[in-house]
Amino acid sequence: MTVVCCWLNNSYGKSRITALADSRATARLQNGNYQPLDEATVKLFRVRIRCHSLDEFDVHTGSWSSPYYETEIGIGYAGFCFEALTVIALITRALEDLAATEGGTPKPEPEGIARLVVAVVDRYFKQHKRAETQSIELFLFGFSAIDLTPWLWKIVHKSGKGTTTAPLPLGSDDFHVIGNITTSTSYMKKVVELKSWIKKHKEKLRKGQGEDAHFELQLEKARHESADNKAVEEETLAQIESEFAQGVGGILQKMEAFEVGGRTSISFTRDDRQHILDGLPAAGRPGLGYVPIGEKMGRG
Repeated sequence: MTVVCCWLNNSYGKSRITALADSRATARLQNGNYQPLDEATVKLFRVRIRCHSLDEFDVHTGSWSSPYYETEIGIGYAGFCFEALTVIALITRALEDLAATEGGTPKPEPEGIARLVVAVVDRYFKQHKRAETQSIELFLFGFSAIDLTPWLWKIVHKSGKGTTTAPLPLGSDDFHVIGNITTSTSYMKKVVELKSWIKKHKEKLRKGQGEDAHFELQLEKARHESADNKAVEEETLAQIESEFAQGVGGILQKMEAFEVGGRTSISFTRDDRQHILDGLPAAGRPGLGYVPIGEKMGRG
């Protein structure tokens, strides 16, 4: 299992959607305990959306060229890894090859994206033979190509119960979690309490006297936004490092979705511990290599 949390983050003067996840893959034993299998499992994905006109199809190569619109969405998952990764691979293929079959240049809509994903999930599990591994949860998020507003959808498939889906609010007070850690109310309670305390303290700030009063007020508000962000990171790190959260561990992964020029742009960072992608060999010479981006998570 896992933990994936998602919220609207306004720290450092930039509004974006932030998602955090752990990186442990586990197997559940007959006694109910979890056996760790891997500490570097990817649970946050960037999916590119490409929209094409029918006349862009290259019949010689069987591929599309020159999309009229491109954007990205983030996907986080909890549940059974093989099933979730297969579903995400199918979703990726579909969203990269969208075609305007009735002319014009329509853009993808959050509800339409969610509807497509639900259809993929339903069709995949309809032919799946092992009932005990048919449970997955997905977060889909990004900025609307229609009105540039942030959006988040939750899609859940449970064995024997089918697929449910719902849009989730993404206001400054909203915080959402999927995964087995949601059964631990202490995590959610602590995060909600911290965010509420920081918000109340921020609302009590008042402009002082003097020429620099406005600047000082804005600076103090920015500090509160940063504290909100770091508090969530710190509590998630605490769960990853806790011996009582058996299904959660590894490193803390972060994905952030920004609105840039009418499109969603996805970036990745991770906790500053050693990672499987560190120190990879060059893919081309001289010096064409992968450069990982890490940061110190939490307030420490």
